[in-house]
Amino acid sequence: MEEKNELLIKYGQAVEYLPPRLRHTAMSKSDAEKKRAEEFRLRAGGAFSILCGGVEIFQEKCVKVRCEELQTVLELATKSSVHTVQSALKDGYITVSGGHRIGVCGTAIRNGGGICGIREESV
Repeated sequence: MEEKNELLIKYGQAVEYLPPRLRHTAMSKSDAEKKRAEEFRLRAGGAFSILCGGVEIFQEKCVKVRCEELQTVLELATKSSVHTVQSALKDGYITVSGGHRIGVCGTAIRNGGGICGIREESV
């Protein structure tokens, strides 16, 4: 019982990094679905989906993710200070409170043989 409540708490923490429209969609799921959720998948112009038990579940109204919503996720995750997480971004993700990871893609900034940063970020 306690583990199931922990899963709902973790889900609630992760949902806080979604923009309002997507947060509302995610919170409309049943507790059973929330407990099985592994990750949210957001792609600009693509359908918002939730990975549950290794299966990607697309939301019933085919909620399309807007580019500005991806920027909102990044702003929420970095507390509007993307430059402070540049070193983490080069690894392709940032870790937020609760231990949640937010995968980020964009244009790599190269220096010598390695990646030193990222620009035009999206999640």
